[in-house]
Amino acid sequence: MLFSFFLFSLLAFVCGAPASSAADAADPLAGVVSNITVTLNLESLVNNLANLSFTASNPLIVEITLDRVAVSAGIGGVEYISFDHTFEDPVVVPILGTADSGVIENVALTQGGLATLDIVPDGFLNLLNLDLYLREATIGGILGIPVNDTGLTATDVPTTWVTPFD
Repeated sequence: MLFSFFLFSLLAFVCGAPASSAADAADPLAGVVSNITVTLNLESLVNNLANLSFTASNPLIVEITLDRVAVSAGIGGVEYISFDHTFEDPVVVPILGTADSGVIENVALTQGGLATLDIVPDGFLNLLNLDLYLREATIGGILGIPVNDTGLTATDVPTTWVTPFD
């Protein structure tokens, strides 16, 4: 009896049973994007596109695999970066571990390349909207329970900017 209760509790946790609070602080997946690196080159200032990578952190006691991520990021409520990326090779994040997303090319600089340079010294971005399409409880990135966690937000995500002016 006790064992079946434990299994049911674990299944409810893994399946993303709703928490008593709707706040993002209650959603452990809100912190999946834990560090961002944006690479701007001289062309970025003209074509308003950049390359981006991020560190994916797994706060869960089961492996997660990211299949798709959609992000709107900025400062002060103003969006500067936007992308919707489906990973050709899904990103497998180990239990309580981290993984690199790899380079995501052609990320839109929604305020333009020159305006984006103004926020480089801040060293952080706020995730105004984060949509995660992932699988929980995967084994080496295979199988798992599909979870779509949309509308997440995060503040003060450390951001490294690589510019031609470094």
